[in-house]
Amino acid sequence: INALIIARFLQGTGGSVGSVISRAIIRDTTSPEQSAKALSRVTAIMGSAPMIAPVIGGLAYQFFGNPNDIFIITAIFGIVVLVPIFFKIPETKETKKDDLTQTVQKDTWLEKYKYLLSSKIFLGSSFIYAFTTGGFFSFLAVGSTVFSKELGIEATGFGVMWSLMTILYSLSSFISGNLSEKYGLMKVLLSGVIINLAAGSLFFLLFYIAGFTYLTIILPLVLMFFGHGFLVPMSTANAVSGKLAVAGASSGLYSSIGLTIGGLFSILSGAIYDGNFSPIAAIIMISTMLCALSYLLVQSGERSRFD
Repeated sequence: INALIIARFLQGTGGSVGSVISRAIIRDTTSPEQSAKALSRVTAIMGSAPMIAPVIGGLAYQFFGNPNDIFIITAIFGIVVLVPIFFKIPETKETKKDDLTQTVQKDTWLEKYKYLLSSKIFLGSSFIYAFTTGGFFSFLAVGSTVFSKELGIEATGFGVMWSLMTILYSLSSFISGNLSEKYGLMKVLLSGVIINLAAGSLFFLLFYIAGFTYLTIILPLVLMFFGHGFLVPMSTANAVSGKLAVAGASSGLYSSIGLTIGGLFSILSGAIYDGNFSPIAAIIMISTMLCALSYLLVQSGERSRFD
């Protein structure tokens, strides 16, 4: 177990580079308006990972007959990714420059983070991602247990349902990218906030009125996943659309804030679940409300920028 923990720590450290740097590369090579569409495409592709990974893991286990040999698959994936990165992806840091690039590049990490944490747009976008992730993790922490206990759906059925939700999330991300080009990032982000808030409210109200049924759980989940496809790529684009010189720092800090807060929601959900889903439904609703308040923070920053 100690070897596994150490290896997983190293794997997580290396794996984090992909999500962080890919966003910085997109920001380096596109305008803020174009980055929203590009990031929505990346988000749609990444959304397929939770659906594909368990299938590959299951096939690998059947082929090798030993769960330890699944690490051979992850090693192969690492090599397949490394080769094109090494030979095909150029350095993008100097692709574009803005008026503050030269000065900000000389800043320390502490000064860059201070700059980002003073930005309402960055903070609001990061919190949108954080509370979106929080609502998702709150349900995921107990979802399999709840479906098995309340609806008699075991692990396989839950996996199929979760795969369908993942497909919906990917399609929604793709749609949001197209809409952002036509209507603008902030309008699409607001649409996601409204859909997400409606999903959270339905989670709580329907469960309170009718208890745990297929309708009271599936309908809010469909709305939530659809809304998340709007929220994640748009908030990401907003968070990294500031100064080019801090694109890497903003992408990394954005992920850290989002996943840390989202993880805390998961811990809270798991800790308070005692067989009663009501507190979980309340947590999910609160997360959507906090997401809406975070949008107001972004909106305030947008107004300040143009005053």
